This record gives sequence, structure tokens and C-alpha cells, in this order.
Amino acid sequence: MLLHKQLDKQQRRRRIIFRIKIYLFSAAFLIILIAGWYFIANASIFKIKFFEVNGLDIFSKEEFLSNIKPLVLRGYFSNALGFDNIWAWPNKITYNHPALKQVRLDKDFWKRTITFDIEERLRYGIWCAKNGTNCSWFDKDGGGFGDAPTTDGFLVLKISGEKPESEMSNILKILDALKKRNVAATDISFDKELQELSVKTLEGAKIIFSTRFNPISIFISAYEGIVKKIGFKSIKYLDLTVENRIYYQ
Repeated sequence: MLLHKQLDKQQRRRRIIFRIKIYLFSAAFLIILIAGWYFIANASIFKIKFFEVNGLDIFSKEEFLSNIKPLVLRGYFSNALGFDNIWAWPNKITYNHPALKQVRLDKDFWKRTITFDIEERLRYGIWCAKNGTNCSWFDKDGGGFGDAPTTDGFLVLKISGEKPESEMSNILKILDALKKRNVAATDISFDKELQELSVKTLEGAKIIFSTRFNPISIFISAYEGIVKKIGFKSIKYLDLTVENRIYYQ
């Protein structure tokens, strides 16, 4: 009986000692974890030395980084570390902005630098509503981005009318063909119902294109066979709305 009681005491003592060891180990682990976290979050060796932004002209570096900040700090871990901590930054980032075609992120952990290489959309022309307001830039692919000023003249391509979807490819081909042949346009308008693009040249001639089909071959034929011979000054209008047919006056 006495022996049994002694064994029970030893077992209880062992269980108590074992629990104390677990508590001490857990406390030590927690202290190490907190210390490690504090070190990572505050040590200067993990602070970013500088941010480099290449290829950005449409707005300032500070504005760009301000826009990027919520994307970097959206996780609890990153938010706790802070924007200037190298550990908070992902290896890749997705930032969608209508004026930017591509944003590439390069994180150099050892140099503690963050570099952005940005490709902006190139301003190819301006598209405005039918009344000439609500203008926006569009690039060579037809994608719209950013507010554009209301301009007059022929130095900047400007189109007025409701912007199409399916016909945009042919419109871009027309604009490219005019540009290659140095045809200065003072007014360009698009009629979505008729699917026609009207171009008024600097000389006063009016060229009407159909956007239902590829207009380049018929335009080249008209340009080489008519315009080069008599010039736009002698032409009132050039109608290219019927496939394989040229009408002019």
C-alpha cells in the first residue's frame, strides 16, 4: 500500500515537471518568435534603401508608389511589416491602370532595392464624343486611356463620334494608311450606324471610308491612280464605301 502511494506521488511529480517543461518551452518559443518578428520588422538591414521607377511620365513617382501601396500591404503579414520593409514585398505585382501597358517589378533582396520598369501606352490619337467633348487618348491598338484635351488642327489625330468595337481594327488601318502618305486631316468623324469614317483633308477634300471591310487596297488604288495625278485640291469628295469601287468628284 505504501509502495503504491509512493509510485502515485512520483507519477504526479513527473506529470507536473513535464507540464512545467512544456510551459517553459512554449514561453521560450513565443519569446523567440516575438523577438524574431521584432527584429525582422525593425532591423535596418531589412529596410528598403531606395525605390526606382523607370519609364513613367504620365504621373509622378510618388503618386505611383502611393497607388501601389495598398496592393503591397493587403496581407496581414505585409501590413504589419510596413511598406519600407523588403520582406513585405511580393516577387510580382499586378497593377492595372488604363495608361500603363505593362508594369514589371524587380525586388533585389541583398541590395534592398525595389525597381519598377513601366511601359506606358503611347498616345496615338484622341477620340471624342459626337459633340466634341469627353475626349480620351487611344493607343495604336485602339485601347482608350486617360482624359485628353479638346484640340483642333491636324497635328494630333482626333476622331469624333461613338467609338465602335468591331470596326476599330479597320479604323486603325485607315489612320495608319493616311499617316504613311502624309495626308493631313483637319476633321475625322465616325458614323456608327452607317459604319463609315469621314476624313476632311487640309486641302478641303472629303474621303469617306467604309469600316465594314478592309479599306486599304481600295484606298491605295485611289491614292495612286487619282490623288497623285490631280491632287486633293482638285477633289471635292472621294467615296470608298463600296468594295472595289471608287467614286470621286
